[in-house]
Amino acid sequence: MSERVFPIEECMAYDEFTDRVELLRELETWIKNVRYKRSGSTSIISPRRMGKTVLLERLVNTVFFKPEYKVAPIYFGMGIEKVTLKAFIMQYIETFFRQYIAYCLQEPELYNASPISMKKLMEVETNNNDVKNAQKHLCNIISFIETNHYDSDINHWKHVVRLPEQVARSSDTYAAIIIDEFQEMKFTVYNTSDEKLIAYQAKGLLTDQAATDLTGSYRRMSQSRVAPMLVSGSAVTMIFKTVMGGPLGGRFGFRYVKPLSIPDGVTLLYHLIRIYRSDLSIQPEMAFYTSSQVGGHPYYLYCLVTSLFEQNFDSRDVIDTLIHYEITKGKIFGFWQTHFQSNRHYM
Repeated sequence: MSERVFPIEECMAYDEFTDRVELLRELETWIKNVRYKRSGSTSIISPRRMGKTVLLERLVNTVFFKPEYKVAPIYFGMGIEKVTLKAFIMQYIETFFRQYIAYCLQEPELYNASPISMKKLMEVETNNNDVKNAQKHLCNIISFIETNHYDSDINHWKHVVRLPEQVARSSDTYAAIIIDEFQEMKFTVYNTSDEKLIAYQAKGLLTDQAATDLTGSYRRMSQSRVAPMLVSGSAVTMIFKTVMGGPLGGRFGFRYVKPLSIPDGVTLLYHLIRIYRSDLSIQPEMAFYTSSQVGGHPYYLYCLVTSLFEQNFDSRDVIDTLIHYEITKGKIFGFWQTHFQSNRHYM
């Protein structure tokens, strides 16, 4: 039997997913209830490397194969790459319609088939009425952008940002808009031309302050009952202020993702050793000690198991030495350096 194709390639080994089952179940229920207009927009907040992204990826991979929910999971992963607003708009349109159509047709390969031309999406042959409705909206928005030449692309964005709600409202299949690292919409999109973007980058003038903050443009979308939002953020103070204050204040619920419990950290540690270091072994007492020393932090446990330091877990002294290496020279040290350096403007 061939291995099942998932719509999203998860960023960690399948067996590493530990102690998030209850939260995953809650989020699946949240998506299921979109169909009955019972789910308002919500957010997931946690520091980096707590498993937030893989939680969202597992959520998409779970609900995608449940067409009976009649709710398409639309996933946008925001990175730190600087782009023009025009390029972002086209990427946003392509992502939404590609993933929406893929869910309606139950085609996981299409869900992740990026980039794909708008023309190809409009030419998908089907008897599915929800897909036909989506294709009509896609044709209309592309025609609108091509025939309306504004001085600023922000005018196009005002129409594009509400597309998911408009499609869902006229369809039998609703949508759940999932945006990972939502706070990056404040700092990565620039309302300028490609030429100027390149020139500004070359001169070091592409500052965060010059970016176009798109988060406030979701004010209406965040209240939608047919296409509510699930956003995440790892710059905790920034994302909390973004979804709980300003234009979006009062429109989002929130869940805070904590480190694993110490026993679940032990479970993860055994999974990691089996996956990455099958030559190692660890006694239960030492596994509990290791998990407690790093507070059940999943990424720190991963760093200890995959450390370049010649390690074993035979005693507390050996484990302490391994932890000392990781926080002074290893991957944990590198994570702290890059994380705090790149997130100073969030603090």
